[in-house]
Amino acid sequence: MSQKSLSDINLSKENFSNENYINRPWKEEIIYFLIVDRFHDGKAAQKAPDALRPEYQQTDLMKRRGGTFKGIQGQLNYIKNLGCTTIWLSPVFENYEKDYHGYAINNFLNTDPRFGTIEELKELVKKAHELELRVVLDVVINHTANTWEYENGYISYNGTSHRFGHWKDDQYPLPQELRNPDYYKKAGAIEHWDSYPETQEGDIFELKKLITDNSPVGWKVLEAMIKIYSFWIKECAIDGFRLDTVKHLEPSAVAVFCHKIREYAKYLGKDQFMIFGEAVGNYSLISRYFKQVKTERGYFEGLDAAFDFPLHFILEELIKGKRPASDLYQLYRSNKKMLARRNKKTSDWIVFADNHDQIAQGHKARIGFEAEEKQVIAMIGLVYFLYGIPCLYYGTEQYLQGNGPHDAWLREPMFHQEKDLCWHKEESFLYKEISSLAALRKKMFLFSEAEMEIDFISINGGDFVSSEHIREIIYWSKRIYEEKMILLYNPKKDERVAICAKLSTNGSRIKSKLEYSYGGNGELNIDQKEGCGYINIDLNPLQFVILK
Repeated sequence: MSQKSLSDINLSKENFSNENYINRPWKEEIIYFLIVDRFHDGKAAQKAPDALRPEYQQTDLMKRRGGTFKGIQGQLNYIKNLGCTTIWLSPVFENYEKDYHGYAINNFLNTDPRFGTIEELKELVKKAHELELRVVLDVVINHTANTWEYENGYISYNGTSHRFGHWKDDQYPLPQELRNPDYYKKAGAIEHWDSYPETQEGDIFELKKLITDNSPVGWKVLEAMIKIYSFWIKECAIDGFRLDTVKHLEPSAVAVFCHKIREYAKYLGKDQFMIFGEAVGNYSLISRYFKQVKTERGYFEGLDAAFDFPLHFILEELIKGKRPASDLYQLYRSNKKMLARRNKKTSDWIVFADNHDQIAQGHKARIGFEAEEKQVIAMIGLVYFLYGIPCLYYGTEQYLQGNGPHDAWLREPMFHQEKDLCWHKEESFLYKEISSLAALRKKMFLFSEAEMEIDFISINGGDFVSSEHIREIIYWSKRIYEEKMILLYNPKKDERVAICAKLSTNGSRIKSKLEYSYGGNGELNIDQKEGCGYINIDLNPLQFVILK
């Protein structure tokens, strides 16, 4: 890899191949997110035991474990058979030796050699495309690695600019254009993560914040980042980007980057290129990155999609019965109002149960931690069927239960080099159930964008209450013409619940039966009374059901 400067990059169509281009609507995708260093090393054998996983020492999880592009390539069928259709890779670019996660980039023009070469990444993408799997790269545009020091050492943000000290070495960062102290904000490290403008001006820990505002310098930095990541689209035929740390960027920077990247992708014939962003916050904050932004250089469209963090923040508590089910419906109402203001759809959400950060948790934990497998199934079931594009975090399907005081505790290896073991078992219970849910989502995809419908519910013989006001169980109803889908979940661990539902018709004909699509067998009769349809169903503890 010889590129060291932006001038070395050729973005013409010359030698670009769009072979096996995938033209599916993005709303049909199921994303599988993996940490490159933790997924597979290409060596560990397929002979995982049924019990005890390796007990990694805490210090081991803070270090590189040896995952590679070749390791991922060897497990593409594992991902496809799980029902996932898009692979989101954690950042693949060069980091310093101590950094395993990829978000501390010192060379934006090369892959991290410990993951593999650029040719191996290209081969991974090529093989994925042959299996009709899309590949998304995780990209960073607002900071570099800890490539330089302040004149007075580590500094916390205090609203003032500080003096540049020195570069840590003569090589990084690359491209060489980023070796310009004037490109950096130099405002010190963020201390208050929800305080503006600190959250957009400060360094993320020791990572060095680039200027990306609507200033002349900000435009130069953005133009550099646009050229860098356009290069990766051309070089590897990438299908989309996940944009990191959106909350720490100005909406104008996000909009300019997204607009220009989509424009270049279309130039290459990739008119379905997707950019989804990590904007951690409420719907008001996220909406700022969906909107069209006006700058001195014109109008620019923001993100194609964003992570639904508000749903993520309540989902686990809903499933574990620690929060009333009615909170889900209130959230949905807020969600819809924001989308209407921004002319967006529910399919523009990336919906997820957990991830590699678990932001806002004191003791960080995967959804499998202190959860029964039935609870994990219910969480994934809601992620797959409520609305939006589902995203599954690697290892969930193998019941990984990482937890601890640091992000690294959530990022267990799916292999163990010393014991020659790996945890990629297609016969495991959760793998098979999640695969079944994915197949069912594909079969029932028309319901994905259908609106929530209000039915009236009686719990254990009580009064009928609007489904959006019930607290005891999750009941989610959707309709497409004369077809109806109902999601049901009983969060109680030791109590069976008897439900009678009065089904909304909205003028449509009432059919005579509902079938179990998941979580049960057979059919439920729909009793006709005074122009309404009624069903009766008993839910066992932690039972998750889909009826159609």
